[in-house]
Amino acid sequence: MKEGYLSAVRREWKLLLFIVVGLSLLAAFFAFDQNQRSEPLKHEYATIVRFGLASSETGDYPILVVRRADGKLQQLATSRAVVSLCRRGDRIELAQQGAITSIGQRACQAGRSSR
Repeated sequence: MKEGYLSAVRREWKLLLFIVVGLSLLAAFFAFDQNQRSEPLKHEYATIVRFGLASSETGDYPILVVRRADGKLQQLATSRAVVSLCRRGDRIELAQQGAITSIGQRACQAGRSSR
């Protein structure tokens, strides 16, 4: 009976290796995702530098480029609602959790920058 298992393993070693590697990658992804979510949520304000469009297989979507408090530029995917509320030079709230940065709930409603 032991020989039956061994011969099956010898025949299907590539499939078994594929399954083990796939499960390892899946576990690593979930561990990374949980680590990102376990970090505290930080809020900061940035200034809108410009608006634009990016393309994907499903079509174009709006983006905005912001200047963060440390002076670095960052490009973020956004929604048409945010684009309609905001103008270049406005301050916008960002929410960052781990390496993931998104637009905060208040968007441009938090007040306009002085010009």
